[in-house]
Amino acid sequence: MNLSPEKRYRRFFLGIANEEEQCRIEEEVLTGEVDDFFLQNTEDELIDDYLLGSMTQEERQGFSMSFLSTKERRQRLAFAAGLIEYARKSFPRAGSLLSAAPSAPCFPGSGQLCLRRRPLSCLVFWLAWN
Repeated sequence: MNLSPEKRYRRFFLGIANEEEQCRIEEEVLTGEVDDFFLQNTEDELIDDYLLGSMTQEERQGFSMSFLSTKERRQRLAFAAGLIEYARKSFPRAGSLLSAAPSAPCFPGSGQLCLRRRPLSCLVFWLAWN
């Protein structure tokens, strides 16, 4: 299977990578072939996708069983969920944008919220400018 690095690491974090993929990724992490920003970004995207309901059933199961196995990840999930709830209650337009998932870019003052990638990061950005 020839997957992009993003997909390979997603599968790894979700516990659905095969043994060969797991070994290769563990080797890449241990030898420093992948940077911490990439790993953090992949984890953030998984949290975003989970909270916004854009995962398959297999991915959701892997997220619950494997990804949430650490206290830090559970805390990050709780924070992100709280941020979404705050936005939906305090800024109804932001909440509707989260549900609609438009493809508009993030621009300060534009009143638009990007959700192509990293929707929660864009939400934080949008809240700071509105």
